[in-house]
Amino acid sequence: MLSSQATFAQAQDDAQAAQRFYAAGQAAMEDGDRVRAVAAWRLAVRHDPTHLQGWIALGDALFDTDPAFAATAYRRALDILTDAAPTAAAPAAEPDTASATAPAEPPPGPLAPGEEIEGVLNTVAEHLHEELGRAVHLSPIVARRFGTHAFVIATIRRPDGRRLDWENTPYADMSAADMMSETSMTLLEQQDGSWRVKEHETGPTDVAWLGWMHFHGLPQALFGEDE
Repeated sequence: MLSSQATFAQAQDDAQAAQRFYAAGQAAMEDGDRVRAVAAWRLAVRHDPTHLQGWIALGDALFDTDPAFAATAYRRALDILTDAAPTAAAPAAEPDTASATAPAEPPPGPLAPGEEIEGVLNTVAEHLHEELGRAVHLSPIVARRFGTHAFVIATIRRPDGRRLDWENTPYADMSAADMMSETSMTLLEQQDGSWRVKEHETGPTDVAWLGWMHFHGLPQALFGEDE
């Protein structure tokens, strides 16, 4: 487990790395290399999910080729702008005696086999089907839950178990350039009995969840590998 001091230092390092990747993306775009620009900007927002310029740049770059991801990028930029806007001071809240005596949240642990993990994997598979335009099969590497949140890292395959052909998908260029993995990384939240994708990366090559952990205020243990 990271100490608070180590976590703060990591956050500073991530912010600096995000700015470097953003600058690298700008340089690549000026050279006409959109693929490398997008890859750099993806790394920028992975290191710092509050990097406003990175999200806007991604939205602009992918508007024509990946409108779904572009919309997500613009929504994230809008969220960042909304969070940064000044708000009126809220009145002091009354002491919540009920929460003081409420039982502690169970610690993060593996998703239960059967219906629970299948429901999570089906939600991720549907998300990928919509994104890639083809059905996929997922083999979970990490599958954990904390409260209403679940986190999954899974290998992406064809329904028959063979390796996925990335040609004619939004990731064709990145796959051809060997700039992505064959896994997916997804953070989900359960709402009204159904799982919904909150954060997702297809083909991550770094620790994308570190930014999600800070952005959503979730414990690091949710993202650790199962025992």
